[in-house]
Amino acid sequence: MCTDGKSLDLDARSGEELAAMCQAIDDAQQKIEALGLTDHTDNRNRAAERYDLRTISLATLAGLIEHTRLSADDEEPPPRSDIAKLCAQAQQYGFYGACVNRPHVQYARSQLASTRCKVVTVIDFPRGDAPTEVKIRQVHESQEADELDMVMAVLALKRGWYREVYQDIRGVVEAAGGRAVKVILETGKLTPQEIVMACLLSKQAGARFVKTSTGKGPRGASLQDIHIMSQCVGAYLGIKAAGGISTYSFARDLVLAGATRIGSSKSVDWVK
Repeated sequence: MCTDGKSLDLDARSGEELAAMCQAIDDAQQKIEALGLTDHTDNRNRAAERYDLRTISLATLAGLIEHTRLSADDEEPPPRSDIAKLCAQAQQYGFYGACVNRPHVQYARSQLASTRCKVVTVIDFPRGDAPTEVKIRQVHESQEADELDMVMAVLALKRGWYREVYQDIRGVVEAAGGRAVKVILETGKLTPQEIVMACLLSKQAGARFVKTSTGKGPRGASLQDIHIMSQCVGAYLGIKAAGGISTYSFARDLVLAGATRIGSSKSVDWVK
């Protein structure tokens, strides 16, 4: 929390907003330093490109999209025909990749083998409360995935168990063996100050991205989420906006706010 008791209110005057943001980041960083957590910051996204209204185009935006078809881990996965269609669309429209459940990773890899599209999968989706060893096992089951989107232990973060959250993320990062790990924060369940802490713990643990939402939580991505995440770790990590992104204009606004990747199941509807 900010020491002056203020919240991060993005409707406030810019000076107050900046002061509150700086205070929240400073407070969170002090708590992390007090825990003595090793800094594993991955700097490979330090030079991630940022966009403005003069340069972003539909083609540019398409290249940031992870075309998505997911179900919860405890539900029946989508039919293979859906994944075939997803992969064909990802290739046709020049999307960055296809995001699928673990049982479909090998099939998606076979469908995209001759393309530049990446295969992305999810870990402990959408709850995030499984023990770390379960998440690590899921990572090992997903060897053919290029990137892994893990759900953060949200309840642990909200309880202030920051060391446990860090260790959970670090365990997945190490198991990934150099593949990009994105940490899904489920921002709809977090206060702005908790988003800051989650971002900094993700950075400290060596994640490559932070991601807004599972798409199955209280809400999807918001411009406020992206603003906070970008100000907090945008110089170090990629930022994936996901959940409720169903129009080109909203996707563009999220990118202009700092998102470097977009996850959407409605991608084709707004890039045609």
